[in-house]
Amino acid sequence: MHADDAKLLLDSGRFSNAYHLGGYSIECALKAVLCRQFAAESLPDKGLVQAAYTHNLTELASLAGLAKALKQSKENENFSVNWSIVSSWSEASRYQPASEPEALDLICAIDGDDGILEWIKSHWQ
Repeated sequence: MHADDAKLLLDSGRFSNAYHLGGYSIECALKAVLCRQFAAESLPDKGLVQAAYTHNLTELASLAGLAKALKQSKENENFSVNWSIVSSWSEASRYQPASEPEALDLICAIDGDDGILEWIKSHWQ
């Protein structure tokens, strides 16, 4: 999974790449939840499909049907801080250097206590 690779990059001192791939792991996870809404036997709504081409993590959470769950989960202060860190990620990060603290904060928000990736996985069913 991309999150595991992001940790390897972080451990190797490749902070910018770890930061970018870490955020991308959340984007992919949210898109996986979104794709569960599509039925194999029918065409999905064109507007939903077009909207899914965003990289904005908050928009993806909403499109995936997680807005209410996200709001409830933000009542947990640790989760709220983690979501704030993760949702500030942008696909444009691939063009910007990230420091070790930035990369570490993002990876911890993704995979640490009250981590965003585990929260998303809990909604994959």
